[in-house]
Amino acid sequence: MLIDTHDNIWMEPESGISSPCIIVFRNCFSLEDNKNIHLKFSADERCMLFLDGKKIAEGPERGTAEHWYYGEFLQEIPAGDHILTARVLCFGNAHWALGQMGIRPGLWIYGAENLLYSDWECQVLEGCRLIRPLPDWGAFPKIRTDADFNWDVLNGKGGSWQPVRYYKDQRPLNSPELPSMRSESIRNFSWDGQTVVFPEYHCAWAEYEFSGNGRVDIRWKESSEPDGSLWDFGNYDSFEISGNKVRWTDYWWHAGQRIEFRFTGDVSVDMLRFYDTGYPFELKKPLYSTNPTKRKLLRMAWKTLQCCSYETFMDCPYFEQLQYVGDSRIEALCVMAATGDYRLPRKALRMLGDGIQPDGTMFCRYPTREKATDWITGMDEALLIPGFAILYIQMVHDFAVNGDDENLIRELIPKLNRIVDWLERYRGEDLILNEVPGWNFIDWVDGWHRGIPPYCEDGTGCTLNLMYVISLRNLAEMESLCGCPQRETKLMKIAEEVYEAVNEIFFDHKKNCFAEDAEHRVFSEHAQIFALLAGYDHGTLSALSSGKLAECSIYFSFYLFEVCALFELDSVAAHRMKKYYELTSVGGDTLPEEFKNFRSRCHAWSANILYFHFREHALFSNIKYFKNYSKKIDVEINAL
Repeated sequence: MLIDTHDNIWMEPESGISSPCIIVFRNCFSLEDNKNIHLKFSADERCMLFLDGKKIAEGPERGTAEHWYYGEFLQEIPAGDHILTARVLCFGNAHWALGQMGIRPGLWIYGAENLLYSDWECQVLEGCRLIRPLPDWGAFPKIRTDADFNWDVLNGKGGSWQPVRYYKDQRPLNSPELPSMRSESIRNFSWDGQTVVFPEYHCAWAEYEFSGNGRVDIRWKESSEPDGSLWDFGNYDSFEISGNKVRWTDYWWHAGQRIEFRFTGDVSVDMLRFYDTGYPFELKKPLYSTNPTKRKLLRMAWKTLQCCSYETFMDCPYFEQLQYVGDSRIEALCVMAATGDYRLPRKALRMLGDGIQPDGTMFCRYPTREKATDWITGMDEALLIPGFAILYIQMVHDFAVNGDDENLIRELIPKLNRIVDWLERYRGEDLILNEVPGWNFIDWVDGWHRGIPPYCEDGTGCTLNLMYVISLRNLAEMESLCGCPQRETKLMKIAEEVYEAVNEIFFDHKKNCFAEDAEHRVFSEHAQIFALLAGYDHGTLSALSSGKLAECSIYFSFYLFEVCALFELDSVAAHRMKKYYELTSVGGDTLPEEFKNFRSRCHAWSANILYFHFREHALFSNIKYFKNYSKKIDVEINAL
């Protein structure tokens, strides 16, 4: 549902807004009798609503410039005098919460004409600085307050209040697509006066009460073990306390297992409250296995998926909180298989599709504050990952096969064709993709610089082209289902041209497997995996079983397991599963970004084994052009 733009009267400070800043709006009103309040609200960038100082709502649901949302609030309010306040975040591009977009800062409140007074006021918070976060560079900024900070502002008191200016904002406002995120009180934690330690990983909202005179610094850490390095980065919030008891409510949740406090003066912590948050998934069946190590691994994978799912999918909740295509495809498959809940996968497809530009280039992560001009000018080629654009086509096909929204598929197909038309510009006389611009990331493999197969830095390679073959076939199938036979025929022609060229250029007859590069210097599991998924029959199964190829990381092992299921390679799957089982003994209850030397201790793509625990059919068995299409695939990986 869209709200009519004629009703989109927003408000901002009369003096204007200079980001980064935090603005609090207030409305003082009285009720003669108890009355239900039903508000619709939106904000740019987002806001938290308080009634008489108590938090009552947060939002709106994260979206894109193309799909902005409103939130809703319904509650009975008793008779008497009340103050409604809205704390609005206006951080701007300089203080990135990278996945939180913004168009024009402001607040929109709708539906309470007979309740709230027409005279709104606002206050731009002073006495605070916002610090760009490091090393969690994609998260919200840290805050530093000083003696001039108005601690009573959320109650609608103190400081200097000014009139608001009203303006009409033309953005359409969409009704929420998702249920409310979880908010569950966390009671199980230890506190020794200096450190909070949770027995498990949490994404949590925090509230504190302080008193005394001095300063308190607060930093969150992923691991439960102490480590002083984050203090050196300035990775903490800092509050100056001047005698009175004050309360702080975080403007965004934090992630991890440990919170450390530093005190100067006689500041004391009088209250700590934490609320676990995330998407409210429900499993279709228990995470059960007769193997206790497997049971633990499945619980870790489920916890990881929960911590990386909010109003969008996220790669990791601590460092980036960004919705990448490669991560999100695996997350969406796990969610659909494990829960049967299609709402977040559906929204992810639409959000990622908003990141496809008119020329067919695509942001590798979306929503994002970054601009397409960044990769056009070479400022940040990492925003443009050709392999992720190709995988997005496959991700849409996943939903076409498993999902319940044909209209969404029809909506996205023109955008998928834009991707294909863009990639076609980079097919050379040899008929394969060459010199595709951007970051030719495939996987984090030892010896591959920045995740790029050696000798493929210029935007080519066997795996990239084989992924493209499958995506072309996927799109052709979707075009066929949507009644576009001419486009289907064209796409299949391109797919077969690339398919034959890959065989001619990359297959090594001596080694009986596919090389990554045209000169046959680099051999990987990745190339064999997608060769098999594309339907080649060259004895590559033996090469994949040899143990002599560059190995997939935990991310790309998803595709390895799919091949193992399709071709009953139980020994290969069992060998890879040993690495997963080793992760159950490294500490923590989530799965890391990599099998070893991991940066993030909670990373979404590592939950990929959930798909194989819950799935009802093999993913690639649904491709009608796949060689074994007619064969019923119901093989469970024995090692799983």
